[in-house]
Amino acid sequence: DVVKRGRYINLVLSGGVAMVDVPDVTGQPLTQARVALVAAGLKAGQVSYRYSVSTPADSVVGQSPGGGSKIRQGAMVKLVVSKGPPPSVLTLPDLSGQTLGNAEAIIKDMGLFVGSVTYQNDPTAPFGTVLSQSPAAQSQVQSGGSVNLVLSQGQGVSGTAHQGYIQVVVPANAPPNSMVSVEVDDQTGSHVVYTGSRGPGDNFSVNFVWFGNTGQIMVYLNGTLLQSSPLTPG
Repeated sequence: DVVKRGRYINLVLSGGVAMVDVPDVTGQPLTQARVALVAAGLKAGQVSYRYSVSTPADSVVGQSPGGGSKIRQGAMVKLVVSKGPPPSVLTLPDLSGQTLGNAEAIIKDMGLFVGSVTYQNDPTAPFGTVLSQSPAAQSQVQSGGSVNLVLSQGQGVSGTAHQGYIQVVVPANAPPNSMVSVEVDDQTGSHVVYTGSRGPGDNFSVNFVWFGNTGQIMVYLNGTLLQSSPLTPG
């Protein structure tokens, strides 16, 4: 536009792009970190994940730009989120000769799971004891994996194998480090399926296998009968 000489002209100067402080969201849960960024006038950008032994899973372990930086309002902040501790690599022990209950307890205490359980006749190994395992002893496995077991069915045992379990509760007044044993009596004879040291109030289950149409399951605490239940198929 054309104006006369000597006239005043009002100018409005741009303040430039608004800059904001980046909050430090490390250590915060991802959902909370997103809220904090929005409140600061920013957005959560790319989210990547990595293992961390010091930061709980699903919490922010890193960010870019870092806390305290100044960036353009509305810009995005990249986040790195913890996946928790890395999986532990475990060495499997040799479970040969263990009863199913003992093998299961060992496997669970290692943070693993019992996979398939199968049976085969064996004239030398006691009924219900581990003949082999997969993965094999001394194998390296990740925490949370499973271990398959092959158990002895004894020599020439016929009939259907029945799966069973019993819930055991150690009395609150029991001595510390009490010895608990679980015994099955079926058509193949009497077999100890679990032995272990337990504390007062411990509550745990023991899986076992039995043969025949009837049987009995017995739990002993320090050599004294604690509970007894009949076994029937189905």
